[in-house]
This record gives sequence, structure tokens and C-alpha cells, in this order.
Amino acid sequence: MKRPNPAKLTPLWIISLFVSFTEAVLGYALTKTTDAVQTSLTIFVIVFALLVAAAFFAILWYRPHHFYAPGDFGDMAPKDFVDALRGVPQEAVLQATLVSRDPNDRKALYQLLSNILDQTFQQHLILMDEQSVEIPCEATMGHPYDHGTRNRNSAHGYFQAREFARKLEGTDS
Repeated sequence: MKRPNPAKLTPLWIISLFVSFTEAVLGYALTKTTDAVQTSLTIFVIVFALLVAAAFFAILWYRPHHFYAPGDFGDMAPKDFVDALRGVPQEAVLQATLVSRDPNDRKALYQLLSNILDQTFQQHLILMDEQSVEIPCEATMGHPYDHGTRNRNSAHGYFQAREFARKLEGTDS
């Protein structure tokens, strides 16, 4: 029998526990005070909740990755996860513009591929270019691969040429 996963203590949980505890304590204190103290404490409770909500939404808008726990990234490196949340970097957009102006500029093409493709596709395309081989779109199963990365990791799996070609804009496969 599989045991349910215990609840993870994420940054959102910590924020909600802090705000809930603060509001509960201050709510109880409101019932025990009178007159000016009760009025000022009521104003503080309302303003505090609004400021916390405003800070939460500002962080959610500008830095949403701060609300994720390290375990939420899965097998992905946190930097890759944050980069994916941020969208396409301006450098990649500039490099795509350079490649579109001069498709024969190999340096700009390789810089663009380095910025937008994962390591597996980069390695395959570099090897295929060096060997003057075209993408084998007729292969149905793909081919197995194993390669090492600069940070001493390794990757292995099947390179699916048709799937890769479908992802390329303007290709017919």
C-alpha cells in the first residue's frame, strides 16, 4: 500500500502560517481592548493584511520562482526552471534576428542554438553538421544516444528526428 506524501513546507505555506497566526493573535487582542487602542489596532490589522497581499502579488508578478520549494523543480536545475519562467532571453531574440538576416552566419547560428536548445539537441546538431548528415526524418524509432555534458553529467535516450522536426517552425515532415 502506497503511503500518501506528507505536505511539503513551501514558501507559500510559511507565508500563510505567518499571516494566519498574526491575524489570529491580533483578532483576539481586538476583543480584549477598547476605545482608541481598539480603533488603532483594527486599522493596523486591516492595513497589515493589505500590505502583505500587495507584497505577495508584487513578488508573484516580478519573481514567481521565489514561491517554489527546491523539490518543486524536479530533475531540472533551478536556473533552468527560473529561465523558463522568465521567457525567451533578449540575447536569443537578438541572435535569431542576426540569423534571419544572414542564415549562412555559422557563429550566430550556433550561438542561437546554444541558447534555445537543450544539450541533447545541441550535441546531435553539432555532430550532424560536422559529419554533413541531414536529420533522418524517415527513422520511426529514432536512434539511441549517450553523451556527457560540461558539468560532468550524462544524458541518454532516443533522439526522435520527426518530433524534433515538428518543433522546428516551417518544416514539413
